[in-house]
Amino acid sequence: MKTKLNQLFGSVSARFLVSWLCRDDDFDTDIGHTGVVQYAVSRRSTDFVSTESNGIESDNDGLGTNSLPETNTLFANVTFIGPGELEGDGSEIPNRPGELFNAGVLVRRNNASNLINSIITAWVTGNNLRDFSTGVNYVASPNSLRLEGISLSLIRSGGTAIRRDNLTQGQNAAVINRYTLVGNNTVVTASLVENIAAIVGLKDAAFTTGKSSRSAFGNPHGTPDFTLDSLLTQRAANLTNAQTLPVSHTVWGLTQEAFRGAFSTTGAVTGGN
Repeated sequence: MKTKLNQLFGSVSARFLVSWLCRDDDFDTDIGHTGVVQYAVSRRSTDFVSTESNGIESDNDGLGTNSLPETNTLFANVTFIGPGELEGDGSEIPNRPGELFNAGVLVRRNNASNLINSIITAWVTGNNLRDFSTGVNYVASPNSLRLEGISLSLIRSGGTAIRRDNLTQGQNAAVINRYTLVGNNTVVTASLVENIAAIVGLKDAAFTTGKSSRSAFGNPHGTPDFTLDSLLTQRAANLTNAQTLPVSHTVWGLTQEAFRGAFSTTGAVTGGN
């Protein structure tokens, strides 16, 4: 599937979503969408990629105008597991030539969407602010674009926590300052196995269970299994380090949680191939 969830204009909200092996963007909002997405998880694979694939892609509109209402989707308690995968010896499967996995979150074209209390792992770039107007929304009052309470871990060489494209020198400095000092965002550096398992808190976050040979009849990606592992220390840190959600979105049924990512301390979500 190209895009799992595409929300255009309006305030439609969604909860308890799973995006599994999507080709383009897992969640795409545009043209003034102002709803809430809460408790969602996405899992990517190097076998499925578009011209530019992201966990979230969000625009105000296709031209980046000032049209109102401004796209102001609130994503909360989302877990993004990127395209990093494991070979049989535990090493990372490299990207093939021409693959364009961009970022866990891409905000652009005068966008003001939010990602709060979430986890991004196994992506080349965590967050990507692509243009001047989007940078303004992030650093200037009333700070309509918020990236806060994000636990980020990067496993690919040259990974970047927050990439800034087409911003002024002053904006670049302000973005880094806000992301690191105001946003309460954390970055973890670890090997791929430790990285995915520890920060996400899943017993089999790399989804190796049920993985078969890469053949036309096999399932090379393993079996979806979101069972938690409460013994992981970094996972424990993500259970208590949440940011306060904006009051502006509570009318859409948003729930303030104490944890980051899609999963609390109890329960499990399992599925077939």
